[in-house]
Amino acid sequence: QFNQMKQFVNDSGGEANIVNAVASLVTLRTQLLRLIYPVKPYASLKDMIHVFRTEVDMQRGELTSHLESVTQSFAALYRIIKGGKESAGIKACKDIIHFLSYG
Repeated sequence: QFNQMKQFVNDSGGEANIVNAVASLVTLRTQLLRLIYPVKPYASLKDMIHVFRTEVDMQRGELTSHLESVTQSFAALYRIIKGGKESAGIKACKDIIHFLSYG
């Protein structure tokens, strides 16, 4: 489902900041997969925090910059995913196809 939403956003002709936010979201998801989907459930929140502190590298700032990119564009990204918003160019192409098909 995540990959479908990612593809939809990329195909919707999103602006550069939206496409960058999607790329950052993919990076974050990839880096946090082991934390989010552990082999066995965490015994406690303390255990989860321990795994986060030991396995997620926040010192270099790379994940932080990706997180900032996603949060800065979150509202627009959410509107596209939730509302199926298309760019003006994509909408115009669909209008032409509809006009050619149905008059």
